[in-house]
Amino acid sequence: MKLKQKIRSISGWLLASYGAIIIISFLGSIICIFTIRSFINLDRTLVKVETPAIEKLSRLKSFTEDLKKLSSIYVYQNNLDDKYTMTELANKEYPALLTELESASKAWDIENQKETYLKFNQLAHSYLEDVHLLMQTLNTLEDYNNDEKVDVAIWILDKKIMGKSYDISILLSQIIKDKQAFTDDVQSKKERAFLILVVVLMVSLAVIVSISFAIMRFSKSLILNLIGNVNQIVVKLGEGEIPENPQTSDLNEINLLNEAINSLVLGTKNKIEFAQNIGKGKYDAPFEILGENDILGKALQKMSGSLKENENIILDKNRKITDSINYSQRIQNSLLPTEKRMMASFPELFMIFKPRDIVSGDFPYFYEEGNHQYIAIVDCTGHGVPGALMSFVGYFILDQIMSENDHTRSASDLLELFNMRIQKALRQDARSDSMDDGMDMALCKLNKQTLELEFAGARRPLYVVSEGHFKEIKGDKFPIGGISFDMRAPFVNHRFQMAEGDRVFMNSDGLPDQFGGKDGNQKFLSKRVRAIIESNKSISMDEMKAVFEDEFYKWMGPTKQIDDILILGFCINPPAFDSQTSSQLMA
Repeated sequence: MKLKQKIRSISGWLLASYGAIIIISFLGSIICIFTIRSFINLDRTLVKVETPAIEKLSRLKSFTEDLKKLSSIYVYQNNLDDKYTMTELANKEYPALLTELESASKAWDIENQKETYLKFNQLAHSYLEDVHLLMQTLNTLEDYNNDEKVDVAIWILDKKIMGKSYDISILLSQIIKDKQAFTDDVQSKKERAFLILVVVLMVSLAVIVSISFAIMRFSKSLILNLIGNVNQIVVKLGEGEIPENPQTSDLNEINLLNEAINSLVLGTKNKIEFAQNIGKGKYDAPFEILGENDILGKALQKMSGSLKENENIILDKNRKITDSINYSQRIQNSLLPTEKRMMASFPELFMIFKPRDIVSGDFPYFYEEGNHQYIAIVDCTGHGVPGALMSFVGYFILDQIMSENDHTRSASDLLELFNMRIQKALRQDARSDSMDDGMDMALCKLNKQTLELEFAGARRPLYVVSEGHFKEIKGDKFPIGGISFDMRAPFVNHRFQMAEGDRVFMNSDGLPDQFGGKDGNQKFLSKRVRAIIESNKSISMDEMKAVFEDEFYKWMGPTKQIDDILILGFCINPPAFDSQTSSQLMA
């Protein structure tokens, strides 16, 4: 075979080899694109449908068990705190979660899940109706003295609630089991998709590297053959012999082919590295597509850009929200009395104020005019922004009441007036979404001349240390606002004759309700608050503040703060206090 024919044959082989590389890359890209799409769809199913559904179902199962336990307590124990917890669960949390599940169930893929859920949903609503019927049957204290009503309540509890709660738990367990099995199947498909992606990329890379190595060896053989042929021609020319049909060859094409192969190998490696960086959230990692026909490269770039854009949008929204909340915090802090300001009137005073979410639903209040001082802690419904909005409403209404006050009203009268105006401001005289919103409150009124102290509380107590003796004065067991308590009795007014050096303490429910301890699942409870005060009766208020903070942080540990925290304590006319000290504090 002549040299020209050999070169033509070699060129055809090289072209075929290069074509095979392109086809493999293209097929691998197509497979990877479809695999990535499948991976994303499966991940979306897990994140947006299945995982939230399992969480909601598990939470509803827990709520069902809680309602059963609370129903039993409701019948056999007249505990107002438990009744309030049950009311919140039955009227708000449980129906809200049922509504969320009804909406989420529309996206479920497995038909038998929908049928089981439909059966559960009907049973759950019936269960909720039974709970409401039980609460209506024993609605007042007098109802517990009515044997007929008690018997009806016990019948509802035993014959309806207990059985239905068991059936609901069975159905929920089955639904959760089915959802978990479906989730495991989706997770397996997701893992298989990822494995396919890796295998395709690795096989493509291995094939391309193998073909490249073969081309390299063949090119080396070609070059040696060409050199040998050229040498023969040169030798013949040196001997004076003119060879027949002398041949020349341009080796640049072979070099370009090798460069193209190396580029493909490198491009494939870059795709793998880029895909790994995307998986790690490194969307700005350097990456260049191989060319206009690089479908996989373009798809990876587009996916990275979309994920980066979404991340930036989320970060920007979070920044704007945070900026707004921080500005709200500045407004709130400018309105509320500071520890320093209150110390001008009560030099022995401390305040611990720890909002959970920048802004707070708890707030302190202080007002002084003439011989009368008013100091209060208020715990509004919710925390964060919703709680802060409620605190603004409460603060301005309370401030308006104080500006109109001629000091003849008792502490309980002020709470009654505050309750009436809160209900009016929230339009709780008509049916609305805020009809059960309100706030807990402890209010003290002190006459500086007579040292007579008045106290009225809405679900918050007062702790007093007088002449070395500790005493707890419980507030009334109903809040400010909310139409659920319209049939309540008036707020009770408590009067005390205080002496110089006596101490007064108030707190919101944030500290007693804080989870922590050894396992992180125990509440701090009010008894620990009382124990801290009673065991530290003689220390200064600064020291008392340090003790409370130390006990709080030790108790909470790594557990997250669950609610706003407000603690306030003051001493009445400590002996060491004089007008010069007051002037210094005011400055």
